[in-house]
Amino acid sequence: MSFSSLPPEEQQAILDGPAVPPPGDIEPNFTNPPSQNTAPRVVLGFFLALNTILVILRLYGRWKLRKFTFVDFLIGATYGLFVAFVSILFVLVDNYGYFIHTWDIQTKNTPPIIYNYLNSICLYAVTLGAIKVAILLEWLDIFVPRYTRNYFFWCAHILLWINALFYFAAILVLNLTCMPREKYWNRLLDGTCINDIPLDIASAVVNLVVDVGILLLPQRVIWKLNMTSRNRRGVSAIFGLGIIAVAAATYRTAFTIQKQHSVDTTWDYSLISLLLTIEISCGFLVVCLPVCPKALHALGAVQLYSRIRSTFTGMSSKRSAGQESQRYGSNSSWPRLQHKTSNTSGHPDVPDGAFVPLEPWGSNTGLNKGAKTPSTRSAMYSNEA
Repeated sequence: MSFSSLPPEEQQAILDGPAVPPPGDIEPNFTNPPSQNTAPRVVLGFFLALNTILVILRLYGRWKLRKFTFVDFLIGATYGLFVAFVSILFVLVDNYGYFIHTWDIQTKNTPPIIYNYLNSICLYAVTLGAIKVAILLEWLDIFVPRYTRNYFFWCAHILLWINALFYFAAILVLNLTCMPREKYWNRLLDGTCINDIPLDIASAVVNLVVDVGILLLPQRVIWKLNMTSRNRRGVSAIFGLGIIAVAAATYRTAFTIQKQHSVDTTWDYSLISLLLTIEISCGFLVVCLPVCPKALHALGAVQLYSRIRSTFTGMSSKRSAGQESQRYGSNSSWPRLQHKTSNTSGHPDVPDGAFVPLEPWGSNTGLNKGAKTPSTRSAMYSNEA
């Protein structure tokens, strides 16, 4: 029997009752249900601020280079989508609460919550799909010479198209799960819905596979760059920041599979939405961080750091010298021999801790001077103002 055919008093009883039956002997708490709103606000606020800073630094760095590409415009648009995604989550926190059990919510209050869930999931899919496209396009420009069709080119394109086509299909299927569409967020309406649990699991698995592919793809090229091992490790770490996204995606996949038959939708999505936020933020971190040294150098932050470091180093050296002089006397210390280490590696001398410029293909400057092995195309790593 459909909801619309029930007597008015039975309809009202259902609307005033819990959205799902509570487990065991638990009594629903509609007045003041237990929730955890502080932690979600801190997490969402932190990643919103972090991504804002990263995007500003990237766009500023590209402006200093006088070189804006399609990827930069894509990142700007994707950031706008991320702000919309986080805004919906803030609405959920402020108006309904986070980590509230579904049986502590009345049935009549669930449609706006589920409606916001649907919108946030769609925004997540578009945002994450777009940021991964931006990452792969950026890496194709960095690691692949023009008119070259090597393994990196084909692997990047395979990942790019799997990512784009899957998220397009996932958004389409998600919005066609129920007929009429309104039934997705109001299950009391007449109509039909299909089981969307397989879509949730497939989305989590495909997302994890693509994340792992993006994480591993540049590592082989990086470890063939013409630079010292220390600098290779630094560059590898920057491009390996996606390990955080892989960890979040792995946990979300396991959680989705574990909770596939759960009816506690509001509590489950509270955790999942935070994991989605972390995944998106890792994408911004990976695509924006390599350009940050250029922006920071232009803003004088690098010089300020160097001056502060030199000041503390000088103070420490003077203090050590004074203590040594007091211990042995000013004339009793042995003369120190200074050895000059010869550079036989063929690499130019690069100070440890310096920002390492990765020059374009065919460059005769920087770390690639005279190199036979490819470095990268991105002058965006350069320290030049």
